[in-house]
Amino acid sequence: MSHRASGTFNVKLTPLATYAGAEAPTLGRMSIDKQYQGDLTATGIGEMLTAGTATKGSAGYVAMERVTGTLQGRDGSFALQHSGTMTRGEGRLVITVVPDSGTGQLEGLTGTLAITSAAGKHSYDFDYTAPRSLLSLTTHRLSGSTLVAGRSRRSLYSLDARLRGFVPSRTRR
Repeated sequence: MSHRASGTFNVKLTPLATYAGAEAPTLGRMSIDKQYQGDLTATGIGEMLTAGTATKGSAGYVAMERVTGTLQGRDGSFALQHSGTMTRGEGRLVITVVPDSGTGQLEGLTGTLAITSAAGKHSYDFDYTAPRSLLSLTTHRLSGSTLVAGRSRRSLYSLDARLRGFVPSRTRR
């Protein structure tokens, strides 16, 4: 199921030791420290590599960022991969969730994040999908039997055991 999360963020970029030599393209490194607000309440930390050129408005960057917090009520962390280029002032930015990087209730998360900057303020729109985990399913009582999303507790236990490669000699009802 697809979802959209939106909000704002503050970012602090700190220059790190750069590469030797001043030839073009000029290479740089920065640490990233972000605070997300809105549907995503989290911190982001990471590192950015940049390349500048002698042509005004042309540059590129790549970055990896680990985001830890709560995404619309789900706790966990995930990694974002950034790839940005500017060609004479025309920008292109792609920010994607690193496959299989989600932890906790964000396990299986996929998606892309779009950033908008205006008047010194940053906002994001995060289009994502996250499969429902067994832990987040709603438990219902029906006719004296516990059901979880249409499955009995015993069948879920059996499914969980098979996924873990463990089948006990005896299951409880």
